[in-house]
Amino acid sequence: MNMVTFVMADHGMRYGMFSREINSIQEHRLPAMFMIANKSLLDQIEYSYDTLHHNTRRLTTGVDIRKTIMWLGNW
Repeated sequence: MNMVTFVMADHGMRYGMFSREINSIQEHRLPAMFMIANKSLLDQIEYSYDTLHHNTRRLTTGVDIRKTIMWLGNW
C-alpha cells in the first residue's frame, strides 16, 4: 500500500519575543511540517529522494502542501 502522512505543527503558545526576532517570526508564520512516506512509493517516483533532500530545511507554505497533495492524488 502506498501512503503519505503529513505531520504539521501549530503555532504554539507564542512565549517571549516571537514578534521581534526573525527566527521566531518565521516559525510563527510557518510552523514545522514533516512528511512520512513509504520507501516503496518514493522508489517509484523519479528524483523523489533528490527533491526531498533539496527541500529539507526550506520554508513550506500552504500552497506548497496543496500542490504536493494534488500531485500525489493524480499520480
